[in-house]
Amino acid sequence: MYVCVCKGVREGDIRSLANTEAGLRMRDLRERLGVCSECGKCGRRALVMLRDCAGETNDPMEIEMQVC
Repeated sequence: MYVCVCKGVREGDIRSLANTEAGLRMRDLRERLGVCSECGKCGRRALVMLRDCAGETNDPMEIEMQVC
């Protein structure tokens, strides 16, 4: 499934990157994949996926403050 239609980034792209590099941040996803660099609508989903791969919890209030 596409996470970012602007840049054509799929869930697998984010998972693949997150599984090869520990400690990734949204900034890293933006620099490497272009996520959240155009319209920004993919930010929440990308952050949730990033946190899932890292085994972190997904508190909605924290996500709101950290997107892009």
